[in-house]
Amino acid sequence: MANKMRSSNGFTLIELMTVTTIVILLAMVAIPNYSSAVKKSARAEARSTLYQIAQLQERYFTTNNTFLCFNSTGCTTTPTGWKNYSGSSYANRKYDIKTSSRTGSLSCAGDSLTNSIANSFIITATPANGFADTECGSLTLDSCGIQGSSSSTATNCWK
Repeated sequence: MANKMRSSNGFTLIELMTVTTIVILLAMVAIPNYSSAVKKSARAEARSTLYQIAQLQERYFTTNNTFLCFNSTGCTTTPTGWKNYSGSSYANRKYDIKTSSRTGSLSCAGDSLTNSIANSFIITATPANGFADTECGSLTLDSCGIQGSSSSTATNCWK
């Protein structure tokens, strides 16, 4: 009898299971790393926006002798040219931005200041539009340059 060779037209179940296992393991590593990178990127964009608003506040103060309160209770709406969100557009924002007068004791460079919008501000970036940052929560930057966050140590969130 002649020895017949068996032809293979597909993959065996073992081969498919091996490839599926490898793909699942790669996904288990890649997806959390990607999510972490997206959060870090959004946080960096929010920090950049906070610094931009702080710079605009300083410019506003030089001509008006007061800082500007916006998007907070009892304040004006966002002035023309200022952003009340982080990101390229409001629809794609990850954080909402607002500015108000600072509360609590305040001392900048040894000078005690009253807590009014005339003398101080705090800018807050709050996660929005379905974005959540459980590690840092809201980010803050005040007129003294103090950086903060609502749910973690500021050093981890301001890197």
